[in-house]
Amino acid sequence: MAIVLNGSTGITTPGQTITGDIIIADKILHSGDSDTTIRFPAANTVTISTAGSERLRIDSGGNVGIGTTPTTLLNLYGATAAQLLINGDTTAIVTIARATTDAVGPALNFRKRRGTTASPLAVASSDVIGNSNYSAYDGSALRATSQIQGNVETFTGVDNVSGFLNFSTRPSGAAAALTERMRISSAGYVTTPYQPAFIAAGLASQTIYTANQVIVFNTAPLNIGSGYSTSTGKFTAPVAGTYAFAYQVYLNPGGTNAPIAFYKNGTMEIFFLQNVAINGIGLSTIISLAASDYVEVRVRNTVGATATVYNGTDHTQFTGYLIG
Repeated sequence: MAIVLNGSTGITTPGQTITGDIIIADKILHSGDSDTTIRFPAANTVTISTAGSERLRIDSGGNVGIGTTPTTLLNLYGATAAQLLINGDTTAIVTIARATTDAVGPALNFRKRRGTTASPLAVASSDVIGNSNYSAYDGSALRATSQIQGNVETFTGVDNVSGFLNFSTRPSGAAAALTERMRISSAGYVTTPYQPAFIAAGLASQTIYTANQVIVFNTAPLNIGSGYSTSTGKFTAPVAGTYAFAYQVYLNPGGTNAPIAFYKNGTMEIFFLQNVAINGIGLSTIISLAASDYVEVRVRNTVGATATVYNGTDHTQFTGYLIG
């Protein structure tokens, strides 16, 4: 049995079970509302319209378009806003899988144009291409905690556009904002603007240091991460990692036994002995530190050790930075 519905025939069957085919000649209208329509405008095509505008289309190939005519399995388009939201109370997972005999994997693409979808225009230098955002609910609202952002670095013309990636996190504290922590440039350079590094230079005055005394460099023209203290002479690691350190000390030639060493948490790591009457010594090393470990430059704790250190900032320095 087949039920045929067309423009001149209506069927009312409350409570009745209809078996067999229902053949729609043209469209289904919501009662009393001609703006809500399911249409069959062409062979093997279905459209759904609301408020007089087409909202969804299924073409003969099974492609679905929401707000647009589909060209792939699923196309979504919004002239002023386009958003896909997936919520799950137990699990929410998006999986992209590809099974082929080649080495190519699946892809997640971010694409940026100026203008409109129908009439695209070229991007400009520093345009944001796409964001991968991570947010956490704090009991009141979702707060952005971290972000990976792709940007146009420079644009100079057709087929001449470069890009960079930056990585941002939000520090602790009320009303804190996302802050860039690392950038990978188009040339492959990696910059980390908050990576701990310091230069400590000079003394308050020329000073005679004896066994186990800390040499206190009293200025810090560079102190990213605030790890170096000009009052104690200690560098305290703000984060765990491997650090490179170096010192150079300008000595008064009168000193004859000047073993100057790196100390970690009060224990000597490595020293350099200067026991002839010349002007300076220097040493570099790499030390692994946990967060809150500290490093300082001392005269070695040995009998008779002494060093008369000149105070000039361009002669006497202690430097360090996080390698990774």
